[in-house]
Amino acid sequence: LRNENYQVDSLVLAQKGEVPQDADVVILAGPTRPLPAEEHAALEAYLERGGSVLMLLDPRTRADLDADLQRWGVALGNDVVVDRLQGFFGRAATPFAGEYASHPITGSLREVTLFHVARSVTPTEAGRARFTEIVKTSPDSWGERDLEGFFGEGKAELAESDLRGPVSLAVAGKPIVKGTEAEPEAASPHAGVEVEKKESGGPRLVVFGDSDFAANQLLDNYRNKDLFVNGVNWLLGDVEAIAVRPTTSRPSRVELSTQQLSTIRYLALFVLPEAIAFLGVYAWWSRRRAPGR
Repeated sequence: LRNENYQVDSLVLAQKGEVPQDADVVILAGPTRPLPAEEHAALEAYLERGGSVLMLLDPRTRADLDADLQRWGVALGNDVVVDRLQGFFGRAATPFAGEYASHPITGSLREVTLFHVARSVTPTEAGRARFTEIVKTSPDSWGERDLEGFFGEGKAELAESDLRGPVSLAVAGKPIVKGTEAEPEAASPHAGVEVEKKESGGPRLVVFGDSDFAANQLLDNYRNKDLFVNGVNWLLGDVEAIAVRPTTSRPSRVELSTQQLSTIRYLALFVLPEAIAFLGVYAWWSRRRAPGR
């Protein structure tokens, strides 16, 4: 964010008592502890005065923001997104996402983004006209709701109670707070080209069901950095900065499904060694039978 010429500072709401007047965006990046009632009130007051908030919320987080988000028009899924066919090198809980909405944040993205142990995020019925589901996983994925079985035993099976894919991993829009009218979120008519200006006094909210995609380990993978920074650009109303940034040098990658990875493993461990051994024995036998031997 500093490379985008933004000033970034840490904020401890318990010390300040409120969000500073000069704060354009507040980012809650992977909170793990419950927020005091005063901090909930401070965030509510910040949005009511037209602030913008970005939340990155992992599954089973103890940050008790579910009720606030429900009131603002966003529902957090009590699940973990699983994709056995399009997981990172066969890791079902590390899914790729490549279905993007026609929205300023994602309209210019063409490559996939990578998430790790993510949860679903969707608009509520009241927030459906205000929020856009901007990132989704493949149709083969699902939201696993048996969290005890997943985290305790490592099991994940698609059941009737699970959320079937594609699964929304993020939403963006205008929260339902005092002083806002119930009008739809205006999306870009030409994705990635025309984008709307942020109206003064209009609060904005972006919620991701994962914080790992923006952590050091995954940030430079695929289009993760663009997705994160574009989200901040949009919250700031800095629409000219929304872009697909030049790709930095990185090792070449091949995206493989679980079946393809298993086939390569089988060929490498069993077929190729046996083929080489057979050819070696055949060459030896042929020389033994050659005339003059």
